[in-house]
Amino acid sequence: EALMPIAAVKLFSFTTTQWSQLVAMMGLTGAFAALALGPLIDRFGARTMLLLTIGVVCAHTFLLAVTQHLWTNSSYVLFMLSAYVLMQPVTMVCVIALAMSICSTRISATQFAVYMSMANLGRVLFDGGNYATALIQMREALDLRRDIDDRRGIALSLCDLAGLYSGGGNQTLAGHLLTEGQAVAAAIGDRQAQAEVSARRAEWLTATGQPEAALAELAYVKERARGLGDRVALADAHRRAADAELARGELAAAEREARTAAQLAESVGVRVQLGTALRARAAIALTGGDLAGADELYRR
Repeated sequence: EALMPIAAVKLFSFTTTQWSQLVAMMGLTGAFAALALGPLIDRFGARTMLLLTIGVVCAHTFLLAVTQHLWTNSSYVLFMLSAYVLMQPVTMVCVIALAMSICSTRISATQFAVYMSMANLGRVLFDGGNYATALIQMREALDLRRDIDDRRGIALSLCDLAGLYSGGGNQTLAGHLLTEGQAVAAAIGDRQAQAEVSARRAEWLTATGQPEAALAELAYVKERARGLGDRVALADAHRRAADAELARGELAAAEREARTAAQLAESVGVRVQLGTALRARAAIALTGGDLAGADELYRR
């Protein structure tokens, strides 16, 4: 679960927006599909259904791994990733049913809480991450992209590496990687990739104390998003612009950008983007000394 979103973006050329939309759509479909499991679990047993579900998941994973020659087929990749997302709620229903079936009636609430806590602890340990491991994985992803000459993927992988190095404090190397990513995207004439790289570069410029340069990058990103009619990307660009304006100390301009980002995100129903925009507005209110306004926005 922690690795598939990374693979979707790095290996299968999904944008983060496309992946989020797929997860939302297929997750909802999976929730309805999981409703049909109740009668099957009652008839065949929770253990049997869980083993069957895990078997299907393993078969899906194995099939995806041995069909790398089909990874450039967008229809195949979409089908396989959709199936992956669809199986998540189905598997979870089977796990919960099994946990409930082995609970003693007298202490069932305590037992069930323990089982669920153990499962969540495992996820924390798995998802906790490690900088060195992440660096190795991202470099391997970049090498794979270069091996198959996926230049759009190379540009985006360079951005991912830049983000990791930036988070680790190596801003100089991050800047070089972003510049290389821009050059690769420009060389293939992929304007969408150029816009994505520019958005990442703008974030880096803001973090390194160059908000004016960040705003110049974001002007291109906004223009490209408007041209494509991509309101999600436009909302993200306005939110990044709000961060840049805040770094300049221009609170009014920052609030306008963040408000626009929130309105765009709300208009397309992308709650993750809306939450990010509201947090940006809260930070602006807090910087301006409006504690009550910041508190309200953080609660939203």
